[in-house]
Amino acid sequence: MLLSDEEIEAYEKEVKKLSLDELKKRLNELPEYDSSDEWSLIEDRIDELLKEQAEKLEYDYQNTPHRMSFIIRAFCIILFVAGFLYPFVAGGSMMVVGITSLCSCTLFGIVAIIDKRFKLFSELYYEETHPNDYRTSVIATFLFGVFCFAMCMLM
Repeated sequence: MLLSDEEIEAYEKEVKKLSLDELKKRLNELPEYDSSDEWSLIEDRIDELLKEQAEKLEYDYQNTPHRMSFIIRAFCIILFVAGFLYPFVAGGSMMVVGITSLCSCTLFGIVAIIDKRFKLFSELYYEETHPNDYRTSVIATFLFGVFCFAMCMLM
């Protein structure tokens, strides 16, 4: 059902007062096939709130020192690269590559869990704002380490 301009403005004011949980509940109550103004207003407001929350979390994160997280991430990258270069430089076995890959990916995942924030290149997911993407990325990091380890053990 399409609303008049006055009804849309009144509904938009009402939606702006609702919390994120209330908005999600109300969105679930609307029929999925509904393409009404109500549906789009609620979705837009949810997106706004998630973006505001992510910006606040990133601001808080940037203004809090995380030296240990930075050091561990840098160590993970150095360990990962050094592990892959080791067989070519020193003529060692691929087992070293597998072990360093597994260790660096595991440490990287643990830091993401501690920080409740996953960042790799341009991807940035917070556990609070994008829980599914966050969990998927952390799990993929662990699985990548296991995959590299398994591949190196097969060689």
